[in-house]
Amino acid sequence: MQRNLNNFDKSIIIPFSTIDWHGKVAMVVFLRGCNMRCLYCQNYLLWEDNMQVNVDNILFEIRKSKDFIDAVIFSGGEPTKNLDLLITVATEVKKTGLLVGVETNGTLPDRILNLINSALLDGLFIDVKAPLSSPQKYSAVAGVKISQELLENIRKSIESGYSALMSRELSELEIRTTVFKEIPKERDIIEIAQEFKHISYVLQQGRSEYSKNANLQTMSRKELVAIAESCGRAIRIRTKESGEELISRR
Repeated sequence: MQRNLNNFDKSIIIPFSTIDWHGKVAMVVFLRGCNMRCLYCQNYLLWEDNMQVNVDNILFEIRKSKDFIDAVIFSGGEPTKNLDLLITVATEVKKTGLLVGVETNGTLPDRILNLINSALLDGLFIDVKAPLSSPQKYSAVAGVKISQELLENIRKSIESGYSALMSRELSELEIRTTVFKEIPKERDIIEIAQEFKHISYVLQQGRSEYSKNANLQTMSRKELVAIAESCGRAIRIRTKESGEELISRR
């Protein structure tokens, strides 16, 4: 269930989610503003950041649900664009004893490192849309021109997250790719999986009915399983048909 809070603050809130953080029940707070225009984005109404924020309303929703959830996840849009808001709310979340997660495109590594160094982050979930070796392929999915420098920023975010995971500053690090038919291509998914084979990787079934581009073709669970098996490592998939599953290497 999604509750629209557009009329009084800068966010949309899902009170309870069991798919955004594996094994945990989380509230998801979607912050406005994004530096990409992904062709399959479900949250395209949040791309623009032109509303005033009421932090008290966000905190009220969190405190109301704190006894029924394990974590609060900040998503978007790109939540790290609203760093001051993110720090303010995350600080209060930590005081309640809940975990804090961030779903990010990884393009602002200094802000992610700030959250880690401030001990405000427990889970980091980075959306990798295409191989980091190809600005052209990334641009095609992201809907904006992506430079090699920006791809290196994403890699820095992943490296910072992995270092924090190894030092136990983070409890969870996950890379995710949303998949439609031929977006990205199977060989591109394999490249991502192999480059970051030391990090948990999830393929998410893209849903065209929720996307800005209704012409995208959704992949079946069977098709996603076949791609996951071709990656040569253990991968999790998330589908409408079967929820979350671990797919072992072939």
